Amino acid sequence: MTQEDRPSKRSRTAADADADAHVETPLKHHEEFWLDDGNIVLVARQVGFRVYRGLLVTQSTVFADMCASSSPTADETIDGCPVVHVSDSPEDLAHLLRVLLPTTQRRFHRERDTAERTFDEVYAVITLAHKYHIEDVQRQALYSLREYTFNDNFEVWKGERQEVMKVDGACAIGAVHLARLLDVPQMLPIALYKCLNLGPNILDGWTRSDGSVERLSQDDIKRCISAQRSLSRDRVAYTYWTLYPQASTGTPRSFFQMLVKL
Repeated sequence: MTQEDRPSKRSRTAADADADAHVETPLKHHEEFWLDDGNIVLVARQVGFRVYRGLLVTQSTVFADMCASSSPTADETIDGCPVVHVSDSPEDLAHLLRVLLPTTQRRFHRERDTAERTFDEVYAVITLAHKYHIEDVQRQALYSLREYTFNDNFEVWKGERQEVMKVDGACAIGAVHLARLLDVPQMLPIALYKCLNLGPNILDGWTRSDGSVERLSQDDIKRCISAQRSLSRDRVAYTYWTLYPQASTGTPRSFFQMLVKL
């Protein structure tokens, strides 16, 4: 066969590239939440969570609706279990499931030596509890933030506190997001104050444990920038009040009230 007689190779098309891009990655079983007798599989970014359908649907109306549309006769099943795809990260979903379906740390009373929660954990639980309409979990997780760290009561905020977690650095950006998401403006004074202390790093956003990056809105960035001058001026006044309290008319409370106006 001459070179002229050989059939020419078909050139690759965009459709071929798309087909290659959509080749499914093998499902990875989550180490903690792949229960052998589970009867439904949640899939988050090709990570499977085999859990108990009944325990999910009784705690979340959203999960109930999602599970109602799936059945063992559906097109996609794993070991006879219906599959429900979610858009959450595996890390966030695991944080929520540890609250709804605890496998190791069952709590009736929180002991003093219990390991601290991370802000990333609380952030995930609040956002997913809000998404899946699990109001009691959302309320409790939010309280753990507002009790001390993002409290708008000056007497509580300035006093000795035993915070259940550390909220340092760029984590404050997540706190602003929660305040906006849940419409809790009382959290904003301290959250924005922590954000403006980031300086130019405020533009880098907050990198979460799953690699995603949360950023402040342009309006909130503008608020932080405009607040810098006012805070610098009031810090001078606060220092003067501390050194010469009898000659000063302001109080530390006025400093806190200024934050509320941010």
